[in-house]
Amino acid sequence: MRRVLVAALLALLVLALPALAQAAPSSTSGEGGGAAEPHGATAEEEAGTLPASTSEQPGAQRRFDPADLERELMCPTCNSPLYLSHSPAADRIRAYVVERADEGWTKQQVLDSLEADFGPAILASPKAEGLGLAAWLVPLAGLALGLVVAVALAIAWRRRSRPGGPSGGAGEAALEPDLEARVDEALARFD
Repeated sequence: MRRVLVAALLALLVLALPALAQAAPSSTSGEGGGAAEPHGATAEEEAGTLPASTSEQPGAQRRFDPADLERELMCPTCNSPLYLSHSPAADRIRAYVVERADEGWTKQQVLDSLEADFGPAILASPKAEGLGLAAWLVPLAGLALGLVVAVALAIAWRRRSRPGGPSGGAGEAALEPDLEARVDEALARFD
């Protein structure tokens, strides 16, 4: 029983880690969490108040792909993912994202700016904090509970199917006397 529970918990952990890694902001990547780049960013850049490089600097390099960011945003007019929307608002947001990427903003800076303008509804997935954390944990808890129930039912079903188990095993159920006599007669004909 313990081995089954440990295996179930390990399976749940393996399934849950990718979702938690996606939900948690990364402070080690150059595009998430507003982390400073190795080129030696200023204090304003680290605080996220200024883009890491501006359009005044020729050859400003993109830090993220705008198409990737489109999958993380929602259209404010039609409430569909930005990459599927064809509304004028979605086109303006796409243009804004491309402009900021060309200016050298980080992905997190663009997300923060859009969230400040449109609110948290612009994000396709909730942040992993506050009620947003519940949106990530409740399905995982439901999955864990379902797995535990399935394992418990499988163990109970396995015990019942064994001869001599809690149900008394197969073949020990008593038949009515007249039915038992008819079965004995039928079996005697085959001998």
